[in-house]
Amino acid sequence: PSVAAHRAEVKRFVVLLGEFDQETWRLPTGADKWSPAQIAEHIVLYYEAGLRVLNEELRLQTRATGPLRF
Repeated sequence: PSVAAHRAEVKRFVVLLGEFDQETWRLPTGADKWSPAQIAEHIVLYYEAGLRVLNEELRLQTRATGPLRF
C-alpha cells in the first residue's frame, strides 16, 4: 500500500473511533476481550513504535528462541 492509502486508512480509523459513545468505548467487546479504548491504545502504541523505527530513534532486535532455519 502507498503512503497516501495508509494515511487515508488512519483518517478513516479516527472517524470510526469518534462514533463510539462513552459507555461502548470502555466496555470489552466480549468475555476476555478488550474494549474499543484498549484496542485503539494498542494500535497507537504500535504505530508510534513504528514511526520511531522509521525515524531511526528505535532499533528493532530479533530474538531467536530455537534453532534458526534458512
